[in-house]
Amino acid sequence: MAKKKPKKKAAAEESAPITMNAPVMIAEEVEPWVTLSLHLQNWSYMDHTVAVRTSTRLFSITKDLAVRHGRITDLKICLGAFLEEREMTDETKTLQEYIDLMEPRLQGCARSLCEKGNGTVVNIYYDFKPEGSEPILLDWNV
Repeated sequence: MAKKKPKKKAAAEESAPITMNAPVMIAEEVEPWVTLSLHLQNWSYMDHTVAVRTSTRLFSITKDLAVRHGRITDLKICLGAFLEEREMTDETKTLQEYIDLMEPRLQGCARSLCEKGNGTVVNIYYDFKPEGSEPILLDWNV
């Protein structure tokens, strides 16, 4: 039986000195946040605020509104004022895409500022119709 020769790669790995590089510091990327001030049309006691990223898509906001109000239909969401030309119809767009269309253009801020109430505030106005009708709620004699 012939003896196997040692591999040259193993010998090269052993002879190469191992150097430790200093850790590279990468600057933390701050994602912009805004505070949404949500106003239900004609019901001021239902107004509320929530801090979200500017990369949040509109469908997640509509989902949160549906959770808050129950089963809803014909949801209309407007940015800045409840006007037809300001209606946000494309649910796949992000808030940043809609904010870029505003005048003056708004900038997001750090999350900590938004949670303290010192950040950028974006007014959102919405209206909806409740899904179906509950007979007990329509009976005034109960």
